[in-house]
Amino acid sequence: MGINTMQCLQTVILHHQTLKDSHYDWLWVNPNHQDQLTGFRMPISATHWQAQQAWPLIPLPPHRMIYLDYQGSISGNRGTVVRVAQGWLTPLLWAQGRWRLEVHLTAALGNPQELASVQVSGQSLSNILWQAHVCE
Repeated sequence: MGINTMQCLQTVILHHQTLKDSHYDWLWVNPNHQDQLTGFRMPISATHWQAQQAWPLIPLPPHRMIYLDYQGSISGNRGTVVRVAQGWLTPLLWAQGRWRLEVHLTAALGNPQELASVQVSGQSLSNILWQAHVCE
């Protein structure tokens, strides 16, 4: 399905803490279904993207739009989420198994400093694992 590559879509990064672990959920408005969020679990926050250069992503099922603003407990004893970054992105490429995004994030806590303003590319490595990397 074609997308408008000039559209700006909301995005957030949530710090998700469970009884077992702590990770980050990166969610953004799906350009093809703007009533739901596309998401990935990742081990690092956006503050480490430039230094890390590449990191694994685990696809999440579609999320409800409420998670753009929600912070707190998740039903079913699935832990809590705190928004640590927010901003917008523009899809430059959106195809099955690949995307490239222009991402602009600011800190959601404390001083709203810029955390990242980069192009990030994602590629499916399997049905359950993707990899993201900062584009040169």
